[in-house]
Amino acid sequence: MGLSDLKKKSPQTDVANTPITLDEFINDAELYALGHSRQIVLPGTPRQNDNQPGSATSEQETNNDLKAVFKKATYSMSLECIDHLKLIAENDGMNRSQLLRLFTHYFYQLPPEERDLIYERFSHLFDNNKK
Repeated sequence: MGLSDLKKKSPQTDVANTPITLDEFINDAELYALGHSRQIVLPGTPRQNDNQPGSATSEQETNNDLKAVFKKATYSMSLECIDHLKLIAENDGMNRSQLLRLFTHYFYQLPPEERDLIYERFSHLFDNNKK
């Protein structure tokens, strides 16, 4: 018997190889931080909401096809801004990454005139406009 025979061997499962979205990872991390266990759904097993009316498998397949690809990004924010974002996330039940994507998407869709008004109103928050 060699040392390699003493290694703990774990059963091979597809859970580690199953890709998850960024939102699922963040939600799992938030659940872990709150002391809850991770909700793992193996491929081919029914989810809790699969038996509800209106949740067809073709609808789920379409949603899986439309999932966005996310890239990790780092941005500088003031402590006040971070606190505000955290409070909004807690009050609305969303994670901060989702909120930032929502805010960016909303702001992107505004006409240039409305964006300019927002820039003027909050110009005091920009680092490059300090007097």
